[in-house]
Amino acid sequence: MEGALVTMKFSFFMMPLHLPTENPSLAFQRDIDMVCYADDLGYDEFYIGEHHTAAWESIPAPDLVLAKASATAKRIKLGTALISLPFHHPFHVAERMAFLDHLTDGRVILGVGPNSLPPDIKLFGVPTMDLRPMMDESLEIIVKLLESPDPINFDGRFWKINDMALQLRSYQQPRLKLATATTGSKRSLGHVAKYQMILLSPPTPGDVQRGTLPVEKHWDAVEEAA
Repeated sequence: MEGALVTMKFSFFMMPLHLPTENPSLAFQRDIDMVCYADDLGYDEFYIGEHHTAAWESIPAPDLVLAKASATAKRIKLGTALISLPFHHPFHVAERMAFLDHLTDGRVILGVGPNSLPPDIKLFGVPTMDLRPMMDESLEIIVKLLESPDPINFDGRFWKINDMALQLRSYQQPRLKLATATTGSKRSLGHVAKYQMILLSPPTPGDVQRGTLPVEKHWDAVEEAA
């Protein structure tokens, strides 16, 4: 649009990676220092991932790291990338993140995914074919919990919720922001459109056989789904 003002925002994503031979306590403190450094540099968002078995990616609870970082990083938005929804009860995810949203004065972004690390999947014993449908059900429940002031019910294949409500809804209203990463599956891009999620797209050429789109077509697919 002629004359329109375009504002570019910058985000920082860190798995984070640690050498298995280094002191883990020092490595975690370095991660927190990095959040503060990004805040000082003017970055808009910072994302930290979740893993349970990889010696190189040794943060199992990104929300705890972000909670500590928020005490000194005062402006930057803080996101999980990604919470592995099949490994957690959806109520716990919604409740903990809504609580963290209050502790950070509304700076939380809940990034979610099914998990793609084989040792993590084996650890929790979730059949690979169930990861996506479990995430789909969990995400629907989480959104309902975050948005509804009244108790909700959900009778799914993997999750069943009976008269559950958050005692404290998120600081951000009508709910906190959501995000997801995708290599271009139309299913994931459909979630982005449906729940108005932040789209995290790694550079990928797409794969026709797997039904994934190249990165330059991701947003077009989101607009079409919306």
